[in-house]
Amino acid sequence: MDLDYPPEAEAFRTEIRNWLADHLPADGSRPAPDQWAEALVAGGWICATWPVEYGGQGLSLMQAVVLNEEFDRAGVTLRADFFGDTLVGPTILRWGSEAQKQEFLPQILSGHIRWCQGFSEPDAGSDLASLKTRAVLDGDEWVIHGQKVWTTGAQEADYIFLLARTDPAVPRHAGISYLLVPMKQPGVEVRPIRQIDGSAEFNEVFFDAARCPSANVVGGVNNGWTVAMTTLGFERGTSATTGYRRFKKELDDLILLARELGVETTSGLVVSNVTPGGRAAAAGLRPGDVIEQVDRKPVNSGDELRTALKDGSRPALLTVHRGDATLFVALPRQQ
Repeated sequence: MDLDYPPEAEAFRTEIRNWLADHLPADGSRPAPDQWAEALVAGGWICATWPVEYGGQGLSLMQAVVLNEEFDRAGVTLRADFFGDTLVGPTILRWGSEAQKQEFLPQILSGHIRWCQGFSEPDAGSDLASLKTRAVLDGDEWVIHGQKVWTTGAQEADYIFLLARTDPAVPRHAGISYLLVPMKQPGVEVRPIRQIDGSAEFNEVFFDAARCPSANVVGGVNNGWTVAMTTLGFERGTSATTGYRRFKKELDDLILLARELGVETTSGLVVSNVTPGGRAAAAGLRPGDVIEQVDRKPVNSGDELRTALKDGSRPALLTVHRGDATLFVALPRQQ
């Protein structure tokens, strides 16, 4: 079995490397997000697998894999707006009407509109088909009532692609529609979900007679479940070919942090040294501190610490003893 890339793929790899060398700072720093997004748009790399007639380059699957590999190797993002160019954009390409493609795809490519995803609800997470958000047709508009939760970036989004029940009389998977709803309107309220570090990436979104045009149904009325499964498929995509690099970096970070935090004891971990500029230093830990718990679970060894810090996107809550005082410290899981 020949596992080498074909010559044309390697030639494309060289093209990408040359472009990156020309556009990344020579000192190894990272460009500002807005400037980088503009460079990606100008270079034609955002949504490069899209058909040429819709603003893409029509890249093959092999070229898309190479593109992801080279951007990952350089440590820079290939996205301007994940929810727009990776999720709803390809979904509109697959299921949208020509009018929807002409309206939304150019704005996704240019970054003129930002998106968020409205799937999960308080009582509909893994069992998504039990969602209660409903939409009722009123003339040429859908009127929406309900709530979404864990909505990343809702406070900044211009549109939300959401699932709503449009026919409660049919089996629950069959009565759902996929709607494109403007966020900046009366009847849409965003409430941030504060995390332990004070940030609020996630949000609750409440809809109280919010509206969207009847034409903003993607894939047809009551076909939303099938359309949504397409969106979730795009969430993986060709980035699966480079995901292992991110996991390896996280593992390396955990090993480094465990070494930085200290030595094993029978009643917690003693911090032996704190690297300036590291996560432990940023969290306020000092040499001699004793880490007794992570997320309220005891830790007495380096292995236990690595396991406790492995899962979750939120900072870990450390219970730390410093002399006679007990402190609670939020420690980011990644750098």
